[in-house]
Amino acid sequence: MSLALLYSGQGAQYPAMLDLIADHPAAAEVIKAGEEAIGLHLRASLVQRDEIFRKPIAQPLICLAQLALWTALRPNTRKPAAFCGYSVGELA
Repeated sequence: MSLALLYSGQGAQYPAMLDLIADHPAAAEVIKAGEEAIGLHLRASLVQRDEIFRKPIAQPLICLAQLALWTALRPNTRKPAAFCGYSVGELA
């Protein structure tokens, strides 16, 4: 059985999307580095529901969340056969 990772595009974001990985040290480092690189505090944006659908926040949020999730999963997951993404999910 092969493993494929599918990354969503803009529109799939929701206020609790970082909750699953919030306490994972490696994932938290990805989010922190991304926030510093782009100058946005994405976790603060999540509490403002309308803000997470604005493109300047939505796209970095989606990419960072997906990269952080993969960072958390990677050590305990077999090598994927494919990575796929839709829209901005292609970047992640």
